[in-house]
Amino acid sequence: MALRWLVAAPERTSAWDVISWWEIRRPVYNLIMLPAGIAGVLFLILVWDLHPHVRPGDFSVLFVWVWIALGAVGANVCYTAGWLVTLALGAHRHKLHPRLWVAGTLFSCAVPFLPGAVHVLFWLFPEWAW
Repeated sequence: MALRWLVAAPERTSAWDVISWWEIRRPVYNLIMLPAGIAGVLFLILVWDLHPHVRPGDFSVLFVWVWIALGAVGANVCYTAGWLVTLALGAHRHKLHPRLWVAGTLFSCAVPFLPGAVHVLFWLFPEWAW
């Protein structure tokens, strides 16, 4: 039942209706992003722990907290881009809103893992590192 509400297309297509449709779902997006962000940070810490050239103390706890804060702000800025894209495509395409929301949320859940993934790539292929 709740999932149906989450992905239901809006009935009206004014700019305010588009923005409202997205903003009402922002808390759900943030609740989905919270475990994804925590898992991404834990993955990065695990990679640091396993990497043979990273020593304890190379990265401070402050760095991790700053990274978390920047990630949270960045995720919400990107969320805002969702309704901006919807408005740019035309509010009359109201059936597109749920698809953009789901695709954007899934993409956003992958983003917190990028720093750890890049670190692993540089670990496996040191010639790629700068």
